Amino acid sequence: MALTKIDCQIYRSQGINPDRSLYAVFNPTKEPGSLVAAGAIAARENIGGQVACRLALEHFLNTILEQGEEGTPVSCTVQEREDICVEAIENAFRRANTSVYEFGHQLAAGGRMAASLIGFYISERAVAVGRAGNVSAYLLRSGEICPFFSDTQSAQRETGFIGENSVVTVELSSIELREHDKIIAFPSLLRVEQLARLKNIAFSLAAGRQVQISQMVADIYPDQTELPFILEAEIGPEVIYLGKAARTALPKQLRPNLKRSDV
Repeated sequence: MALTKIDCQIYRSQGINPDRSLYAVFNPTKEPGSLVAAGAIAARENIGGQVACRLALEHFLNTILEQGEEGTPVSCTVQEREDICVEAIENAFRRANTSVYEFGHQLAAGGRMAASLIGFYISERAVAVGRAGNVSAYLLRSGEICPFFSDTQSAQRETGFIGENSVVTVELSSIELREHDKIIAFPSLLRVEQLARLKNIAFSLAAGRQVQISQMVADIYPDQTELPFILEAEIGPEVIYLGKAARTALPKQLRPNLKRSDV
């Protein structure tokens, strides 16, 4: 059985400044069961932050696309797929950081051009997630929430952004997927009360209730009217995927008896 079905939802507040945050969702391999979602947010309220946001996402996407064109081996194990996704995410973050950092120094704006960046790469039964900056991601499974990253503080971090230094520390995580898993990327670090609300949402989903992304936003961000993005992907259910159509001749006794008549 294969996990080739992915339902994706995206939320973005109306009227938000499009220059301060960008996102993209696409299929890098043009094959069923593959999806990449990524979002970038300017770290500071200045032109440099806006440029960093755009450059970071652009180079992240281009790196993923280049690797996607090479294709994935057909007989891949889940662990091998995880490794491929992790490597692609890691390379994409590295190139994004190098591009923003070098461009900033060309303009004598080194350190002032910075952005948060988060992205996840799904390939059938594997997903890899990476982040730099004030963003977070969670896996919802069977009524439980599992953070992809260890957030030990609720306060916003002041360092670790794309483009801030010549080398960026990227947090990476991967896991084998199951049917009905839900992956959600948030544009902030969630506080304790927000995690409790997300837990309630996970419980509702496990009980078979439908939760639209707009309802999720209202529950987790009740006092926030401007959200750059929330990226959500639900996996499965498992299906039998027919990759090729076999052309075979029907036995003579099964062929339709066609006659022509003029009326």
